[in-house]
Amino acid sequence: MDPDLEAKHEEICGKIYNTLQICSQQWKRLDRGLFKSATKEDYLNLDTLDLCLHALIRSCSIEANRYIIRARLPHQFLQ
Repeated sequence: MDPDLEAKHEEICGKIYNTLQICSQQWKRLDRGLFKSATKEDYLNLDTLDLCLHALIRSCSIEANRYIIRARLPHQFLQ
C-alpha cells in the first residue's frame, strides 16, 4: 500500500474509533435522559422511541446553544 495512503488510512481509522467512543458515551446519556423525561409507557413503546429521542436531542441542542451563547457573550462586549 502507498505509504501516504496507509498513513491517511490510519488517521481516518483513529478518527472513526474516537467518534464511536464518543457515540457510546452519548447513547448512555440519551438513555438516561429519555428514562428520566419519558413516561413508563413512552419509554417502553418502541413505536414512539424515535420521536422521543429526536425531541430529547433537539432540547439538548437548544440548551447547548444557549450555554455557548452565554459563555461567549462577555467576550463580545470586550471587542
